[in-house]
Amino acid sequence: MREQGIGRGGHLDDEVRPISSADIPALAELHRRAFAGYVGAEAGPRYLRAFFAWYLRYEGSINLCIGEPGKPVGYVFGGPFGFSKRLNRDLFPEILRAALTHPRLIMRPGIGVQIRIRFRALILGRENRLAEKEFGPETFCLVGIGTDPDWRGRGVATRLLEEFTVRAFDRGFERAMLDVYKRNEGAIRLYESHGWRRVLDHGTVLTFVRTNPRLSSRTGAVSDSQTEQGR
Repeated sequence: MREQGIGRGGHLDDEVRPISSADIPALAELHRRAFAGYVGAEAGPRYLRAFFAWYLRYEGSINLCIGEPGKPVGYVFGGPFGFSKRLNRDLFPEILRAALTHPRLIMRPGIGVQIRIRFRALILGRENRLAEKEFGPETFCLVGIGTDPDWRGRGVATRLLEEFTVRAFDRGFERAMLDVYKRNEGAIRLYESHGWRRVLDHGTVLTFVRTNPRLSSRTGAVSDSQTEQGR
């Protein structure tokens, strides 16, 4: 008798399912292990739990995972374009707490920059004007996707990515978008192999989009001619 949830070849048999509040502690630990060195992981488990919980409450969000209840091995989540200002406002106390309890975060290259960007967006009301110009309410954002390091290479991220995109497109959104660090070469290969196109280069971060094939002819959809902007 094989181990529960594990299919032949080590692939996971569990279905993609909605994330529940019972999954949040395990998701925080999964994220910490999967993204060591990134701002969320370095901010600590309290911030990560608040981050995942925020998306569960956010109206219109899509929050999915694979694995037994309370034991996910992969996740993906996101929401309609335009959530970032509200997210920064609601989670700023946790961001500030993380910075105060882990002061070295501010001094670390990359992480300190991310914290300062969030602070300016909250206090000064600054938004990503370039993104606002290119995208809008017809865009659904994939905010985060991660796989337990012990489960990489078994198709978990592929299943989550495809299910997330299908659900966003079923709602009538014209496109899905995501940002990814240039150094995350594995993620970039995954996106490109599943029809995502690079459209903007922010220096250390790239923006990718995938157009809804059923709505790609509608006015306002990002065209192939736009895919080299910002590079």
